Amino acid sequence: MVLVDSELRSWRVTKVTRLGIVRPLWSYLLRFLVQQAPYWVDQELEPLDPITLDQLKDRIAASILSNPDDWRDDEAIAGEDGPPQDEQELLDAIVAGVRAADSVEGIWEFLYCC
Repeated sequence: MVLVDSELRSWRVTKVTRLGIVRPLWSYLLRFLVQQAPYWVDQELEPLDPITLDQLKDRIAASILSNPDDWRDDEAIAGEDGPPQDEQELLDAIVAGVRAADSVEGIWEFLYCC
């Protein structure tokens, strides 16, 4: 995995070690039924050369197209809120939105905000 920050600096994650549960396990008994208890982790990172915004957009676009199940809108494809839409057209629209962003923050806002 590669991490990229808002200034396009990047690091390769070379190791992740689970250090333990954040709070005592008993405090998560009820939450355990719906999700796993959060863990503290330690990461080892290897600095990489900064990347360009276009390189980041290419990586994100490739991820979207190679993992369509994580990005598709099943309700739109099924036509629950209007006429059914083609899955590939929806994915292409997401990729186009990523490519149209003018910053890392713009990509984030397009993908995850409102």
